[in-house]
Amino acid sequence: MGQSLAGQERMEGDNLYPAWSHYLSILKELYQISKLYDGAEEELWSVLNRRRSVLYLLIVRCAKRTDEHQWILEHRCVTNVESRRHLAMMMFPEVKEDYEELHEVLIDRSQLLAESFEYIALAEPESLHAGLFIEFKNEEATGPGVLREWFLLVCQ
Repeated sequence: MGQSLAGQERMEGDNLYPAWSHYLSILKELYQISKLYDGAEEELWSVLNRRRSVLYLLIVRCAKRTDEHQWILEHRCVTNVESRRHLAMMMFPEVKEDYEELHEVLIDRSQLLAESFEYIALAEPESLHAGLFIEFKNEEATGPGVLREWFLLVCQ
């Protein structure tokens, strides 16, 4: 394993072999196996520590959201800030930003609470993910200030 990582260490830039994506899975399996034998786990972390620059590269370029990487995070000595940040960000669910438009709401100030509840109650939950676009009847103002005012009035 040490020789294989040493060979990969000489590769720089974007010259990554497609097989690199399998290295983290292999290392995870080796980690699980190393727990079964006396001294094997320490040897594994020793090799990874000596080749940590390659491990940084593997993590940042090849780690997938679908894989479990907690085993690497438990050993900070073999990771740097960038690789830990990358692994931590992969623990969060992927954000979808395919929302269409803001949910438009036209409110009469005299019926503020009733109309607000009606609009929100009848809206599809998915349409509210993108946010609200609030307008007051017979008023020209729009934008975040109007939304803030509407929210304040509903709360009062």
